[in-house]
Amino acid sequence: MRTHVLDRRLAEVPLGVTGELFLEGVGLADGYHGRPELTAERFIEHTGPDGVTRRLYRTGDLARHRPDGALEYAGRTDHQLKIRGFRVEPGEIEAVLAEHPGVRDCAVLPRGERLVGYFVPEAVGPDAALAPDPGALAAHARERLPEYMVPSAWVCLPDLPLTANGKLDRAALPDPGPADLRGGVAPTPPRDALESRLAGIWERLLDAGTVGVHDDFFESGGHSIDALRLIGRINQAFGERLGVSAVLEHPTVARQAALLRGRHVAVAPDPVVRLQSEGTLDPLFLVHPVGGNVFCYRTLAAELGTERPVFGLTAPGLTEPAAAPDATVEELAAAHLEALRRIRPSGPYHLAGWSFGGLLAHEMAVQLRAAGQEVATLALLDTGYPEPGHVPDDECELLEWFHEDLARSAGFDPSDESVSALRGALRSVADT
Repeated sequence: MRTHVLDRRLAEVPLGVTGELFLEGVGLADGYHGRPELTAERFIEHTGPDGVTRRLYRTGDLARHRPDGALEYAGRTDHQLKIRGFRVEPGEIEAVLAEHPGVRDCAVLPRGERLVGYFVPEAVGPDAALAPDPGALAAHARERLPEYMVPSAWVCLPDLPLTANGKLDRAALPDPGPADLRGGVAPTPPRDALESRLAGIWERLLDAGTVGVHDDFFESGGHSIDALRLIGRINQAFGERLGVSAVLEHPTVARQAALLRGRHVAVAPDPVVRLQSEGTLDPLFLVHPVGGNVFCYRTLAAELGTERPVFGLTAPGLTEPAAAPDATVEELAAAHLEALRRIRPSGPYHLAGWSFGGLLAHEMAVQLRAAGQEVATLALLDTGYPEPGHVPDDECELLEWFHEDLARSAGFDPSDESVSALRGALRSVADT
């Protein structure tokens, strides 16, 4: 892959000058599926100073090359935003909010790592009390948008500010106040010295103004990296050894203070995190991806409902790198099973893992079956086959997940679910 920073005439800009970022190389897609007009807009043929014509992708990002060789991000050419690593189109959010019957006008703007929703209620004057509350707008947005696109702060205005030519004046939109960050509810102040110290740590980390003791860490703009930083700062300030569960299971200042009050000795953090503790069905265990933590499963656990408990298995040594083992996949799986059995000594077991976590979940299933335990579910989410060219003796479960794509790639009828056809499909794909 190569990067190009070009001006409006598609000429390379000098060092330190801001231009639009274009990408070149084998990693480019063929285009947008079913969107030829968008493909023509974003993918271009460009002839450089060397006379060579290359296919480039227009990212819409502004960037500049620094003297040290780094490429520095400088914003967008359009109104698209990047929030916590996600690309966000404000117009898409605004279109969803505008569909609410109680909204006359709206706008969405980033404030740091937070999206702020500005809205003008349809009801004015004597009927202003009928205006939608921020909680209702957030619920309306969640029905149509992923969680990262739902504003975490809301500001109600009588009218949106406009420029002299009638366009939205984004620079004139006010910053949200402390009450706006909580849907119009004033923050609950700390009630003792412990909560005050914790709130101070939160405020310095999130840079989001006053924090209430009942504010949710993630709804206040925190993300997974912030959560790891928060754990580190709390452990340093209080001499503790808390793990990621301190944020996932106790996401407010009040609950973290209660956790600290109940701890009289420092103990090693538990690698098992309760992502959803309600329900009477057999629990589901989600195995960490290569990053080692299970923050990525928060939304999934919430969407699965409350009928089945959901636990996350974090990597050994995540909060204490010196304690991390130099382990194989088999040894890591065995360590996870040891922690898993403390919660559920016998099957049936339900396992799932994303990416590298799928490999660990698969190895855990192999070891459980070898021990005579029932594995009722093995879900591999975006997990690649680990050994191209090698077909294990007992691959039935793995092939059942991939049989349709593998069979079609090798020319088999996808409806033929025989193990022999699937084994042949896998060999054929691996050989090519």
